[in-house]
Amino acid sequence: MSKRSRREKRRAKHGAPARGASGTGAAEGDAGSASRANPKPRPEREPRRPAAPLRGDDALVAALDPGAGRVEVWVHVATALFVAFCALIAFLGLRVGGAAPIVAYRYGPTTLFLLSMATLAVGAFACFRRPPMRRKGRVRGIVMLALVIGIGSMPFPYPSSREREPSAVPFTLPVEGEWRVFWGGDERAKNRYADWFADRRWGMALVREEGGATHTGDGAALADYHAWDRPVLAPARGIVAVVVDDVPDHAPGRRGDRGRPLGNHLAMEVAPGEFLFLTNLREGSIDRVVGETVEEGEVVARVGHSGLGTMVDEPHLALHLQTTPRARRGEAIPWTFRDYEADGRPVERGLPVGGIARDGRPIGQVVRRAGAGD
Repeated sequence: MSKRSRREKRRAKHGAPARGASGTGAAEGDAGSASRANPKPRPEREPRRPAAPLRGDDALVAALDPGAGRVEVWVHVATALFVAFCALIAFLGLRVGGAAPIVAYRYGPTTLFLLSMATLAVGAFACFRRPPMRRKGRVRGIVMLALVIGIGSMPFPYPSSREREPSAVPFTLPVEGEWRVFWGGDERAKNRYADWFADRRWGMALVREEGGATHTGDGAALADYHAWDRPVLAPARGIVAVVVDDVPDHAPGRRGDRGRPLGNHLAMEVAPGEFLFLTNLREGSIDRVVGETVEEGEVVARVGHSGLGTMVDEPHLALHLQTTPRARRGEAIPWTFRDYEADGRPVERGLPVGGIARDGRPIGQVVRRAGAGD
């Protein structure tokens, strides 16, 4: 090996640059320094173009569901409540009949209303604790809850499966003399039963007036009322199916037994699957037994004040037609009455109409059996 080769090998062992390499390294160092001192200019970014305006369904979705981020739990609950409410309305609209729609009508709207109110309170607290308001799903959740609360708080008539199949039985008025219709008819404004009860959609309440008043004195005692203890007649021929005669009458201004809101009552089967209820009767006044046949016009009881008293807070006679003999467990059936006078005009067949004034006075029709005396 030559001397020159041995010197280069020693230089490589000790890390010294080989001959001729020092100039190249210096040149590379100078080039790196120059590049750091004079960096290459970055290419300019193009300005962002404005997003195209949303149209149609996209705009609606963006309006109902603005914001970004994770959807909160209460929004999912609000969605479930809204879907359940829509399903409830659709189910009732099917008019399938039976016990299921009655239970759904009685408890469904109230339950969904209360749950929606609680969910809305939770959502409002979440919006307050974690602003901003426009987070993902919040507006949508509030809108759905508002719809359930707003629509669910409004009473509506029960959609009976018998609505287009009225009873063929021609009923007569169950009282003698002139009586005022407190609630009655097909219009919600004139018949409060229509807004609240599946079994009394076409129910009727009658009070007795004399001299333009339903009572004498201050009306504190039951005996002050002209309707008290008046005889109740059978509106049609039928077989007695139910008799309840042990509910105490209560004074005006007080509520009756909530467990037995119809008070003393008698139910008669007047046609297959059609049961006539005479309710709010005086305690101990029903002199019929289950299974007995009653003829039209026979006295079956006397007017009392044994019902709950939320719709009419004085002695009165209430009656309705439903599909089962079980109280509050049947669907209402449309019906008509024959041969009566309404406000002095003869009616061959119809449904007496009620209503009250803003001050609580009954202003419904004055009705009486055709040809009957006082």
